[in-house]
Amino acid sequence: MRKLCVFWFVAFALVMQAQTHHCIEQRYAEGYYFDSSDIEFTSSVLYAVAARWPSAASDSLELDVFAPKLTADSIQKRPFILLIHGGAFLAGNRQSMHYQCMEYARRGFVAATISYRLGWNCAATDLLGVCLFCQGEQYKLKTATYRAAQDGRAAMRYLHAHAADFGLDTAWMFIGGESAGSITALHTTFWSQSEADTFASWAKGEVGLLDTAGNSLPNNYTIKAVIDN
Repeated sequence: MRKLCVFWFVAFALVMQAQTHHCIEQRYAEGYYFDSSDIEFTSSVLYAVAARWPSAASDSLELDVFAPKLTADSIQKRPFILLIHGGAFLAGNRQSMHYQCMEYARRGFVAATISYRLGWNCAATDLLGVCLFCQGEQYKLKTATYRAAQDGRAAMRYLHAHAADFGLDTAWMFIGGESAGSITALHTTFWSQSEADTFASWAKGEVGLLDTAGNSLPNNYTIKAVIDN
């Protein structure tokens, strides 16, 4: 009985430690916790190589990471946020999210932003044609949406597998984005394969399953929350 009581006491203590590990005054708050000189920037990290639908070519997909330097941070495993840029699944770049990543890193998070496969394979020659869903070929936009979710999931797999390289706490992983990046963040978090198939039944035949494109890393990550704009 005594051994059992000791076991439950230790288990309870570990749970409480996990809950309070990141409860630090002024950290993760409105004001800065670190100076910009305390933030380490790691650029152009290859996280996936994926088929560039509809051609047979492949795209090398990269991410950038902003993190408090471990020499300046008393915490060695920090909560993580992945931010995804917008652009109608047609344009944009990860560099547009650098400012937001830096702001989160200065408040104590590790933050990253990704490049993902863009384009609808659309023959429209003007902006009006694009805005009208490629002159009736909106299924191409749906394929691009599905493909972006594949890339978001590949990035999360990669970052979970390489958490030690960036000092990530894999128990506290978040995702968000702007516009198309916001949609991608939601699909990365919530879509099941069957739901994605209902949205675009042809997509997995063109670009593969949601959780196997880009890299073969295990799908072990858990997303705590979505931060969308």
